[in-house]
Amino acid sequence: MKNTLTLKRGITGSPSTPKEQEDHPMSLTKMLLTLSLFGVSYALASDIRGVIEEINDEQKTIKVNANVIKVMPYTEIEQDGCGIGWDTPKTFAQLKVNDVVEVDIFYDNGKMIAKEIEIGCVRAY
Repeated sequence: MKNTLTLKRGITGSPSTPKEQEDHPMSLTKMLLTLSLFGVSYALASDIRGVIEEINDEQKTIKVNANVIKVMPYTEIEQDGCGIGWDTPKTFAQLKVNDVVEVDIFYDNGKMIAKEIEIGCVRAY
C-alpha cells in the first residue's frame, strides 16, 4: 500500500500548497497591492475650504485658495441650510465669486476635480 500525504484546506478555505497559493485569487501579494492602491486613492481625496476667488465658465473651473478645481457635470453643488432647513441644490451657474465653500476633491492625472461643493453660510453679527 502506498503511503500518501493529503493536504487539506483549512476552515477558512485558504490555499495549502504552494501551487494553490500561487493560483489563489487573492494571494498575499495581490491583497497588499490592492490595499496600497486603495490607500493611495484615499490619500489623494481631500477637502479644500475657502472663498471662490475666480470662476471660469468656459473651462468650468473655480479657483479656491489659489487652487484651480474642475467642476464636472456630476459634481454635487449645495447651499448649506444654515441651521434653518435642508441644504438646497445649486448649479455651476449659481456659484459666485466670494462664496464661502467647502470642496470635496479628488485627483485625476494631477488635476483637482470637485466631487461636491457646499456653499457655506455667511452670517452678519
